[in-house]
Amino acid sequence: GYRQYQAQDFSRLNVITSLLDMDFTLAQIKELFDDHSLSKSLDLIALEAGKLTSQIDTLTKKRKKVESCLLELARSIHAAPNETITLKTYPERPYLNIGSFHGDPYAIPFAVARKAHELGFSIDAFHSIPCFSLNVDHIDDEGSYSSAEIFMYSASPSFVSKDSFPAGDYVCVTFSGGAAKTPHMYEKLCQYMEENGLMPDDNPIEFWHVHEYISDNPSEYIQTLEQKVLETTD
Repeated sequence: GYRQYQAQDFSRLNVITSLLDMDFTLAQIKELFDDHSLSKSLDLIALEAGKLTSQIDTLTKKRKKVESCLLELARSIHAAPNETITLKTYPERPYLNIGSFHGDPYAIPFAVARKAHELGFSIDAFHSIPCFSLNVDHIDDEGSYSSAEIFMYSASPSFVSKDSFPAGDYVCVTFSGGAAKTPHMYEKLCQYMEENGLMPDDNPIEFWHVHEYISDNPSEYIQTLEQKVLETTD
């Protein structure tokens, strides 16, 4: 049941151990020993260097996405208790358009998954922010605005899409308390707009920073309400 090794075998065993540690396959190792030459060794080592470079690039992109996610969460967690209304100027921001939705809000994750599958788009639940174009003229039975359209947004630099939120000025407020609190917060935005000579331009957008993908506790949900605005004309 045991194989006897000679002293001269350890040269090859040491090479095999080193190659396995570098993630070479047994087939590649056999190929090396079938033509155990300097040029073949250089080829395999260069191949491994290329693989490592590719893995580093992939991990660097993943790290940037994670850092972007943590930054967005930190900002929202810090801002939510204050409920401070601010006027911000944004560039164009890309989003994935899920489409119109009228129905059970608990069916939204399925709608997102179906649309992503249709587009061949990978759902990145932790690094994407679900957001909604709100119909402020209609409040549902739970006291929330109905959603005119659903989007997925990410602040990650690697996120690209043919659709974008338009550049411009937005009146914004971040808060916690769930969708039923949104009408009250929108009233505050309207009051701010009136006091500062602004008028709404298109539907408000609600960004959900903390949602059911991140927590099962609704009291921890955090969202930002944004209303694109224009200056009123006399």
